[in-house]
Amino acid sequence: VARLNDAAAAQSREREAEKKVLRKKVKKLEKSNGDLEAKVSSFEKDIKEHGQPVVLHASLEQERSQLAVLNDRLQKAATIGIR
Repeated sequence: VARLNDAAAAQSREREAEKKVLRKKVKKLEKSNGDLEAKVSSFEKDIKEHGQPVVLHASLEQERSQLAVLNDRLQKAATIGIR
């Protein structure tokens, strides 16, 4: 019985450590997400003010793509963390 309790406690500590790592990853992704949202907003503002130059529009699309990828990663990390 003592060995089972020790094993259960070890598994619990491992799960807590995994959750801690996932929480850190989620925070990092949320920060990156916020940074990219600010960039996208800035690009959208520049496009409204200066028209749609091809280079500026291409940069906006690239940032939007990166934002979408980060959003997907954030959702996956949050889903894993919830379990």
